Amino acid sequence: MDWRDQMIADAGRGMGLEELDFSGSGVIKLEFERRGDVYIETREDGVLFYLIRKVSSYDRLEVLTAVLQSCHYSQSTRFTLLPGMQGDDDLFLCSFLINESFSRPNIEGVIKMMGEQFDNITSM
Repeated sequence: MDWRDQMIADAGRGMGLEELDFSGSGVIKLEFERRGDVYIETREDGVLFYLIRKVSSYDRLEVLTAVLQSCHYSQSTRFTLLPGMQGDDDLFLCSFLINESFSRPNIEGVIKMMGEQFDNITSM
């Protein structure tokens, strides 16, 4: 078992998810009813996190404007967030943790921050 599998398993237990690991594929997908789909993907030098949520076509312009403003470098956030679109209606936020920063508190912090950012954006 890779050290990152051990770390993600520990974080998973903290979220009530037993036996969470990268399963050789290097990708974990967590589906949350309210939060959206969280993907955690291993890379050679770190781990990529991204949260995807559907965006209404009626609100798309306002939501895109809000997400770009909230992810601007002038906003003070613990982790760098990058926004993007997948197709016409899937908005995502992603963040990257280098291997040296991949720890249970940071795993939980990134997932929590992405969810909070989405909640703030969609409530505007």
